Amino acid sequence: MASGILITAISSGSGKTAAACALMAAYQAQNKKVSSCKCGPDYIDPMFHKEVLGVDSKNLDLFFSSEDELRKEYAKHAADAELVITEGVMGYYDGMRLDSVTASSYDVARTLDIPAVLILPCKGAALSLCAVVSGIVSFQKDSNIQGIILNRVSKMLYPRLKKMLEDHLKSEGYDIPILGYIPQDEAFCLESRHLGLVTPQEICHLKEQMTKAGNIVTETVDLDRLYQIAQGEQKANSPEKGQIKQNMRNGQSREPFQCDMEKYKSSDDGKVRVGVAKDAAFCFYYKENLELLEESGAELVFFSPLRDQKIPENISGLIFGGGYPELNCKELSENNSMRRSVKDAIRSGMPCLAECGGFMYLHEEMEDERHIVWEMAGVLNGRTYPAGKLVRFGYVELSHEKEQKESCYLKQGEVIKGHEFHYWDSSDNGEGLTAAKPDRRTSWKCVHTEGSLFAGYPHLYMPSCPQFAKRFTDQCRLFAKENEANKKKQRRNHMSEDRKNMKEQSEPELEKVTKRLNEYLEQICPPDQKAAAQAKKRWKQIAKPLFSLGKLEDAVTKIAGMKGSPAYSLDKKGLVIMCADNGVVEEGVTQTGQEVTAVVAENFTKSETSVCKMAQIAGVNLFPIDIGMVSDVPGVTKKEYKIAPGTKNMTREAAMTRTEAIRAILTGIEIVGMLKSKSYEILATGEMGIGNTTTSSAVASVLTDIPVKLMTGRGAGLSADGLRRKIAAIERAISLHAPDRGDPIDIISKVGGFDIAGLTGVFLGGAIFRIPIVIDGFISSVAALCAARLVPDCIGYMLPSHCSGEPAASKVLDELGLSALLDCGMSLGEGSGAVAVMPLLEMGLSVYKSMSTFEEIRVEQYEELK
Repeated sequence: MASGILITAISSGSGKTAAACALMAAYQAQNKKVSSCKCGPDYIDPMFHKEVLGVDSKNLDLFFSSEDELRKEYAKHAADAELVITEGVMGYYDGMRLDSVTASSYDVARTLDIPAVLILPCKGAALSLCAVVSGIVSFQKDSNIQGIILNRVSKMLYPRLKKMLEDHLKSEGYDIPILGYIPQDEAFCLESRHLGLVTPQEICHLKEQMTKAGNIVTETVDLDRLYQIAQGEQKANSPEKGQIKQNMRNGQSREPFQCDMEKYKSSDDGKVRVGVAKDAAFCFYYKENLELLEESGAELVFFSPLRDQKIPENISGLIFGGGYPELNCKELSENNSMRRSVKDAIRSGMPCLAECGGFMYLHEEMEDERHIVWEMAGVLNGRTYPAGKLVRFGYVELSHEKEQKESCYLKQGEVIKGHEFHYWDSSDNGEGLTAAKPDRRTSWKCVHTEGSLFAGYPHLYMPSCPQFAKRFTDQCRLFAKENEANKKKQRRNHMSEDRKNMKEQSEPELEKVTKRLNEYLEQICPPDQKAAAQAKKRWKQIAKPLFSLGKLEDAVTKIAGMKGSPAYSLDKKGLVIMCADNGVVEEGVTQTGQEVTAVVAENFTKSETSVCKMAQIAGVNLFPIDIGMVSDVPGVTKKEYKIAPGTKNMTREAAMTRTEAIRAILTGIEIVGMLKSKSYEILATGEMGIGNTTTSSAVASVLTDIPVKLMTGRGAGLSADGLRRKIAAIERAISLHAPDRGDPIDIISKVGGFDIAGLTGVFLGGAIFRIPIVIDGFISSVAALCAARLVPDCIGYMLPSHCSGEPAASKVLDELGLSALLDCGMSLGEGSGAVAVMPLLEMGLSVYKSMSTFEEIRVEQYEELK
């Protein structure tokens, strides 16, 4: 086992953390491999050790673990270290209760047989310090205090204090050395830390501060002698060795908890993907919990409710740990797509564990410290709010009372241990379990245990009841199987509906085109996560601040997954513009007539439109496609692509037949295949068609189940009366046809347009042929949503460009879980926004491919803040 010491003090606020961190930095500077530990359940100090000092850290807690378990955990943690520095908790002898040493720092040192070094604050005291050290070293005869470091002492005063204390200790029969001193210096001033909020710049500052502190103690503390004490080479004598004072145990012995971890390992070799929220808002996790979940068969997939647009793909469980959601209310609330994806997943039956901050996030509302109320995920009814005081503090044991219904994770008679520490309360804390203090004198109802949800304020320590973790991963597996069965059932239902439509429409071609479409859709698979991971790793190696190119880095990484390789180019770029007319213009919903569609389409061939000029600069080739214009245009109209001369007026009859809708989708797919065969590496989407914001608003309203008036804008400059006519026309059409929200093809055929159908095919084609497809504005994003509702995996092949000025544009992107790269207030159409991001993507790719790495310039690589 590695050499080890425990840094302790007479009370909190004595300087343990600063001293421990300074010593770690000092020994690291000597090239010693240092690990750290923290006594008690605290998350923050281990996080500080890891994030600022880069030292692997873990908790040591004799309430959570038996003595034997603690020894095993410590030995495992210390296996690869030369020195383990353990930071104590509170005062040396302060345990679980007022009059008990159980689970104190002393208890940990005694159990692990590691020497303790006392940090003694000396400011404002002199001879009284002798009384203090006499009391603390003699309070337990096996105190194992092997050295003392004086804190907040001047260089001038130190020699006199050292002699006084050592002489006094020797007179008492203790040969305990004064190992050095810590001067009063800003390097040792560590404010109360919300570590999850520390920025990379602050991390850099703190690293510099700790380096300075380490340099100081190198001069003021006898590091060599301290290391000898850690190695057990020097041991202070005490007057007599005895047993621990039994009265301090109150006659109680700790229950022998023996955990056979092999018993709870997964019997199924297959891993189940579990999403774990981890960012500045959710950062409190016991390392042992995550390890136990992995041993139980979970593949942990970390994500950020602050930054990501939605929960990870293909997960079957969710975990939200504690942290600081109350300090991130605005960002969490404004991430609508994430909140919706969390709510939808849990409401669908996905197993979820949420503790403390995670529990707060699942509420309908959260009140911040300024008493501003923010919308949260809405899984649980009620509000979480600041209580103005510490609501709960300390260890708890959770179990079901006889009258409480057994949950799927914890059975009657079982106990799982944890702790609580929170200043926020809830209007509904749940009543699924009973939490009791270790002395059983105080208890209360808490935790929501409905179905496969487990949400409440207690922070759990799963190794105290390892079957809890096993049952959670089992529930995740069950959900995965049921979810897959439901997907198959939905596909069968869609096929059944297709057969029904074939019979009703009596169109012999429908069966043929439906079969072709299904054959294409079966080829779609998710992007290559391994290639994406390699690209992400490459970004971290590049010699620049981590994540400093923001969404550009995400886009370059995402494209690697689409292409199945971290090495790729985007040299050959194309823009597919679907041109079509819409019969609904008869209702006065546009400012101009259908003849404009043909005029603009012809100008595409002459390079006389806005997007043509932009494409010339961006190096993008145009492919205008007549998929449904009233008039033919040379160079745009081709018989094999044109479905019909415009749609019908959807306020009177269906815009097109189902067969026509599928043919238009197939056209889009096959155009992508044709361009892929010509070595195009990325495609943008565009459209041209008078009246297509009307059809797009209709399709979007049905798909999202959001009222028409909230999804409809002025298009290309409608008057107020024109807008009213537009909204009324859409409402009439939806009322007349009652399109099936669960069937995108039905929606397109009844209230959509040929351009929407063709672009839907383009997005599906991107997933089929593994080529990135850039979403343009509102109409393009509605087509992308149609494709996503047909095959969700095709979202992985989409890149959003900008957020259109249409009111529904952001709502559609939220539904897709995507965030636009640009927000320029553009509403031109034609694919202009998609073309505008092409140079940005190439810039990002250039940095990714050609910039030097940290290793190449011989600079230490930045570490990711978690």
